Amino acid sequence: MNSQLNKFLAQNRTVNYERFPAEYFSGGDIKIYFKDVFLDECTSLQFSLTEQLMPVYGYNSHTFDDVLRGSRIIQGSFRINFKDRGYLSGLLDHILTGDQEMLKEDVRKNEKIMAEDVDKLYMYAEEGWSREFDFMSQKFEDAIWKQETPQTQPRTNNTFFPDSKDGFDITITYGPYQDVNYANVERNYQDFVNKGTVKAVYGVQLQSVSQLLDLSGQPVQEEYTFIAKDLDKE
Repeated sequence: MNSQLNKFLAQNRTVNYERFPAEYFSGGDIKIYFKDVFLDECTSLQFSLTEQLMPVYGYNSHTFDDVLRGSRIIQGSFRINFKDRGYLSGLLDHILTGDQEMLKEDVRKNEKIMAEDVDKLYMYAEEGWSREFDFMSQKFEDAIWKQETPQTQPRTNNTFFPDSKDGFDITITYGPYQDVNYANVERNYQDFVNKGTVKAVYGVQLQSVSQLLDLSGQPVQEEYTFIAKDLDKE
């Protein structure tokens, strides 16, 4: 048997296999969504659930005999790379109000430029560098990235963050998530490993924001703290 295996490996030296298949999740396996929108600029997320407990002692008991369970709350925070002043507020407006006009307007502007100039850009690129290619490249760059500097105005409402009774949900996917019907599969280790999983934080309400400025060259980040109602509903 060993000789046959050695012969096979000698003839197939380029065969790749996993000696130790992945069984745990890392940061590269995680995606974070606010409702149904992928939060691509999120760099970290942490949360904890705390439930109020009261021990009950009987007469002459040195250890508690029962536990009364009360209210619970989730507290957490997340960080995003700071790219634009209205990045998160615009995202929350889209989630809480369903307003998509801000997205449609940018798409219409870019589509108009693409339709008119994309053929010219490819033509100039094939010919090599030229003043025309430099001009068209700058035109595309300005259309995609350049924005007019907005004029800051004082806030007119009483709350800094959106005032929503239900808040929004944060969904976290781990690994290459697959919608597995666990009720119909044989319950053993191999059926559950590497299938991916999902956690959710429900009723998120933003509480504070702070900005982290690192002069060493690291990206500017904003950190938000939040509270939430519950974790992993059925």
